Amino acid sequence: MKRSLVAIALLSTLAISVNSQAKPRDFMKALKQLDLSEEQLSKLKEHRKENKDREARKANRQEIKALKKEMNQAFIDGASDEVISNLHNQIIQRRSNKEVKRLEKMIFLKNLLTKEQRQKFIEIKKERRGKRGHHREESMD
Repeated sequence: MKRSLVAIALLSTLAISVNSQAKPRDFMKALKQLDLSEEQLSKLKEHRKENKDREARKANRQEIKALKKEMNQAFIDGASDEVISNLHNQIIQRRSNKEVKRLEKMIFLKNLLTKEQRQKFIEIKKERRGKRGHHREESMD
C-alpha cells in the first residue's frame, strides 16, 4: 500500500511537470489571425490589462518547484505516506489555480469571439501544437 501511494504521488508529479503551456506570444499570434474588430481588440486589451499578474504566476511556479523538490527529498528520506500525500495535494492545489485562470480565459474568449472566430482559433491552436509536437486536445493553453 505504501509503495503504491508513493508511486502514484511521483507519477502525478511527473505528469504535472511534463504538462506544457503555450507562450503568451503564441496566443497573441493566434488571435491576430482572427481579424478582430476594433471593439473586440479594445475588450481584449482591457481584459489582458486587468489580468496581467506576472508576479503572482511567477510566485506560483516557484512554489510548485519548491514543493516538488521537497516531495522528492521526502521520498528519498523515506517520509511517511501522509507527508508525501500532503505535499502532493499542495502541488495539485497550486496547479488548480492555473486551471481556473485557463477556464476564465476560455470563457472570456467564448464571449468575445464570433462562432467563426472561435472555430478558426481552435484550428490555429491545433496547427501550432502539431508543429511543436503536442497532441493534447485542450483548447486554451
